[in-house]
Amino acid sequence: MERGDRYFYTGDMANISDFGIITAIYQDKWGSFADGKLNDGREQKRLYVSMFSRGPGQRFIPIEQYEEDRKEQTKIIREFHDRYCNA
Repeated sequence: MERGDRYFYTGDMANISDFGIITAIYQDKWGSFADGKLNDGREQKRLYVSMFSRGPGQRFIPIEQYEEDRKEQTKIIREFHDRYCNA
C-alpha cells in the first residue's frame, strides 16, 4: 500500500460508503497507519494498514480487490439468473 492508492470504504450504519484515496502512510511506535480522503471530502485518519487486508468484516477494500470481487459477484448473479429466470 502506498500514497495515491485507491480504496472502497464499505461504511456502516452511521457512515455512508464511498471511494477514497490514500493520502499518507506512516509508522510510529504504535504501528503502521494510513490516512485517506473519500470522494465526498471526508477525511479518515490513523487507519491501521491491517484494516485493508482481506478478512471477515473488512471495511477498507483496495480498489483492485473491490473490482475483482464485483466481477465475481456479477458472474454469480448472472449464472443464477440464467439458470432460474430464463427457463
